[in-house]
Amino acid sequence: MAFEWGKYYKSEEWYEQQITDNVFERIAENYGVDADSLEQLTKEQYLEVKAWFEDELNEYSLLQAGWLNFRNMWQNENDDFDD
Repeated sequence: MAFEWGKYYKSEEWYEQQITDNVFERIAENYGVDADSLEQLTKEQYLEVKAWFEDELNEYSLLQAGWLNFRNMWQNENDDFDD
């Protein structure tokens, strides 16, 4: 019998959500805000987070998925960015 993994993408989606939740919670904890309100971070705070992810993580880090989700969320809610 050949190996099968039906709906493997469900596992991938779950892992990505866990990583994103972890990243959002860590950012929120650092800035003393609710993880559901991260779009309210200032541009300066956003750039601090961006700098950390760019300086500390390599492109293959599993945390990149959470960073990209944070970046996209913040940029969608804020017009004041120059990425």
